[in-house]
Amino acid sequence: MFNSQNRIVAPLSNPTIYAGQVATATIASAGAYAPTDLPVTLTFTQNNSGPVTTADVSSYTAVSARVVAAGNACPTSSVYTIASTGTKIIVSDGDGLSGSVITVSVGGSASASSVPANPVTVTSSTTGCTPPQFNLSWGVGAISLTRQGWGYTTAPTGTGSASTATDAALASISTTIGTGLVNLGQSIAQGSDAAAAAQSTANSATTAAAAAQTTASAAIPLAQKGVASGVAGLDTSGNVTAPVSTTGQIHAGSDTATTYNAGKISIAAAQRVSVGDNLGYGILDNRSVLFGGRRYGGSSPTFVYASPYGGSGLGATFGVGLTKSGIGGAQPALAPSGTDGSGGISGYPEMDAAATWFFADSSYPWVSVGGDITSGDGTVRTVTYDSTHAYFSPSLAAQDVALLRVGMHVMTNSVGSTRTNTTDYWQPNNDYAGEITAIASDGSSITVGGWRVLGAGDTDAAQVPGTTYDTTMWPTYTHADLFMGVYTHAIANNSMCFLEARSIKTSGDANSPEVGLYPEPVTDCEIAEMDLHQGLPDYMGRAKGILVTMNGPNKPSLDSYDFMAGGSTPNGFVAWNGTKANNFISDGFYAHGNNGVNSGLSTDGTVVVGTAGDTHELAEFIGASAVQPDGSGSGDKISLVAYESLIAASTNMGANAASNVALHWSELVGGTTTLVSTLTGGDKVTTSTAMGDVVFNADGAGGLGLFGGSSGAGLHVNSSGAVTADGDVHMTSGKALFFPNATSTSAVYLTADSSGNFNIGTQQSGGGGLNVAGATTVAGPFSAAGASTLTGGVVGNLKLSTAGAQLSLMPSSGTIAPFAYATDKADIAFSNSEGDGIVLNPYGVNATTATLGTAVLTLGTPASSSAACTAGQFEDDANYHYVCVAANTWKRVALSSF
Repeated sequence: MFNSQNRIVAPLSNPTIYAGQVATATIASAGAYAPTDLPVTLTFTQNNSGPVTTADVSSYTAVSARVVAAGNACPTSSVYTIASTGTKIIVSDGDGLSGSVITVSVGGSASASSVPANPVTVTSSTTGCTPPQFNLSWGVGAISLTRQGWGYTTAPTGTGSASTATDAALASISTTIGTGLVNLGQSIAQGSDAAAAAQSTANSATTAAAAAQTTASAAIPLAQKGVASGVAGLDTSGNVTAPVSTTGQIHAGSDTATTYNAGKISIAAAQRVSVGDNLGYGILDNRSVLFGGRRYGGSSPTFVYASPYGGSGLGATFGVGLTKSGIGGAQPALAPSGTDGSGGISGYPEMDAAATWFFADSSYPWVSVGGDITSGDGTVRTVTYDSTHAYFSPSLAAQDVALLRVGMHVMTNSVGSTRTNTTDYWQPNNDYAGEITAIASDGSSITVGGWRVLGAGDTDAAQVPGTTYDTTMWPTYTHADLFMGVYTHAIANNSMCFLEARSIKTSGDANSPEVGLYPEPVTDCEIAEMDLHQGLPDYMGRAKGILVTMNGPNKPSLDSYDFMAGGSTPNGFVAWNGTKANNFISDGFYAHGNNGVNSGLSTDGTVVVGTAGDTHELAEFIGASAVQPDGSGSGDKISLVAYESLIAASTNMGANAASNVALHWSELVGGTTTLVSTLTGGDKVTTSTAMGDVVFNADGAGGLGLFGGSSGAGLHVNSSGAVTADGDVHMTSGKALFFPNATSTSAVYLTADSSGNFNIGTQQSGGGGLNVAGATTVAGPFSAAGASTLTGGVVGNLKLSTAGAQLSLMPSSGTIAPFAYATDKADIAFSNSEGDGIVLNPYGVNATTATLGTAVLTLGTPASSSAACTAGQFEDDANYHYVCVAANTWKRVALSSF
């Protein structure tokens, strides 16, 4: 009905006017259009009795293809794909040569803006195949009615706009009409562009509605409009009279009844927007609000638009608070709010505004009852327990029973676990807790599934809360108390994303009836995506991703964190901010992007140049030389720094080779510019503050340097493993320098004893010899515990200190060496490994004769006068003196006393 200002009085029922409306519209012919013809406009048969039906083309599909450039090396019946639309084309001979048959096997789907231009590039799964190129024609793939129209006596038809395709054809749309209820006011508005006859019909309808208003006004006195027990009406400004309230469910919009899955699942008519648990599942609270999603096909996007304009609660478009304190007790913490102070305009550097604001605090239980608690009705109650119940005496007040719900979490103050807590770390709750499974209507008790301690793993069904009370969590409570409707872990925003198994759904209901179908083809899951845009001039705008701050006033447990990556994902943290960025910066660690040494631009500004010795920081572990009583670091900044240095100058760093860059791991004292408080990263390092340096590619040829201090001097290891020292090499007292043998089974070692002697030892049994290839000069005594081979001259004293030690002399030819050894303090014996006699030739003493002092020879007798001998050789026994006068010829003379 209408009021005196001709405004509709709410609520308005649709007038019982029935007219021919387009009920369905289907594509009779898709048509054929060039990509430049799109989008296609659909025009329907004119209607002289009401508004004309309108429809839009929502997608297009490929209907034909023509080869414009043949392919090469493609097999027969090749299938080519347009990935962006899902279109598939079959070519009989593969290459699309003259006479081949081209078939569009799958038309695919695309909006007008995403239809690819001709010629189209396709892909092939065949290796070595170069696909043909095609010109495609597109037809209407799907349409949507934008206006049903009304007043039709015969079903209208729709025709597509003109086509310029090679195989041009116009799209054709067929419809069916039905007799349906028409919202007259809406139809009149929609028909404002109709013919004069339609306008006349609408005017007549308005006259009829005015008459109906008169009749309704007579039936409902004005005194009953907009008042209790009356009807809602409009005030003089045309607004619904306030307040409008209801204790039941409120709905807006509706969906008609339908069926799904070939009639197997029936879906009743329902409302699109609802307040209250009208699902009937007992899952939602009766204060729940559902915007879409209540039933299949009833969902729609939900948008909230606002422009914040102030601080605190005025700075958020959409706020969600996990609290019972209300907006007055838990306002969004958006600053500044007020004029002065840390949170006011004078103390806060920006004016915050948030699209969404999430807040979670500890709130209060829905119902608290026990010997330490005075309930809302002024009564203190006693709580007792058995293994599955809590009993209240006296019974709970009706107002408290009304707040309880099945599934509600409850917690006692009775200690149920002896778990010990680690000092300064998170303290788990050790009290008995449960979940309500039933509520006594008279408030005398609740039933729980059993009493358990959170996370303790104790599943004893018989355990009952006792009389040891938790005065840490509940300091002043010394009686049995029960808290109903509680939580222990407040989460401001819990996001989940699921990658579902690719399996066909086997059952469904009115909210999810897609039986026999696969789920959406989701293969990529992302918890949150945050995109920043900076359209201001360079460096004018500050773009920030995620900020986490701990605001105290007290210290959190030591296992608290700002960021944790867990689970089985292969990468816990990935940062790619470009080569010039600080990928990670903190007060303990820093990592830079992957660019190199930059000493500046060339004179003409075209290339980067590099100065020899210039540096670029890569990463840094940061510490301090001192520590304060509160645990904070102070004193000097000490860092373990990874950095690059340039070995030789470069006139074009854009072409600099790796061989010209050394990589350092160095301890620096205050040698970098990293500072987390100003988000300043490192670049150049001050090498003069180094306390040691390990350098890779120190020589530009793959060598390694181990240097002390900042001198750059120390040990050098080249790419072949050779070691060079810039200074003296000292061994720790009592330690040896080992040299492994060729098979690494033992080693020779060098040591120095307390007397200053240089000793050579061996780990190999029977070894220990010294082989000297060149001349050896020994200023003092030379001692060898084992065999020593000297291939050069020896200058100085040579002492064999081991008892029975032998001095072997290698002959000029052959391998059998004679040797000499001392038998006592005055006697030297000569022999060889064959046991033969030894001939002494004193060359250099006298060319023809030799003068010998007293000589002691071992007595021996030749076997015969023809025994083997060398001319000049002699032997003696007790009776004769034997002389070898020629080879293998002996003569003798008798010996006598004198």
